[in-house]
Amino acid sequence: MKKLSLIVLCVAALLCSQPASAEINFGLRAGLNLVNNNINELKLDNARNKDNYTGFFAGPSMEIGLPFGLSIDAAAMYSQKGMEFNKETVKDQSIAVPLSLRFTIGLGDIIGIFAQAGPQVNFNIGDAEHIFSNGTKYIQEKSVWTMNVGAGVKLFSSFEIAANYNMPLSHDGAFKMSDMTDMQFESKTLQISLTYRF
Repeated sequence: MKKLSLIVLCVAALLCSQPASAEINFGLRAGLNLVNNNINELKLDNARNKDNYTGFFAGPSMEIGLPFGLSIDAAAMYSQKGMEFNKETVKDQSIAVPLSLRFTIGLGDIIGIFAQAGPQVNFNIGDAEHIFSNGTKYIQEKSVWTMNVGAGVKLFSSFEIAANYNMPLSHDGAFKMSDMTDMQFESKTLQISLTYRF
């Protein structure tokens, strides 16, 4: 909670420091979550399938223009991803709030190339716990911190196509095994997105 409060204060201070003429563009963003799951201290044979699970995300976004080709990109999106464990699927549903510093190089009025990086917090809005048929319990964290690094292309000042790598800074949750063994769980996500600016 302290981390969230600090980020909110920093964003508020940054927004207040911008001149009234600062360009603010709103839009809608949607895309795919391509997940690579990582289970630490994996000990059970029936947890072998821990590869990819495709989910999606969608929601409003905002870009605030800064000098020297810089901008701040923020969004609040419904996000779904998950994993398969013992042939059973767990869905992770959250509100994802990314905040990225972006640098854009314009190549005329038609196209621009940008790189971006920044933190993201995911607030869990799905089930906090899931019990599998073999008795294993999966407990999801209420909030998960990650870091985004990505790049993309702007087209005609209205469309953005981006690829973003989302790296964990904290665990998504943990498995509680029947033998009382705990396995911490985290996921790395490749995100492919399309944004339309109004």
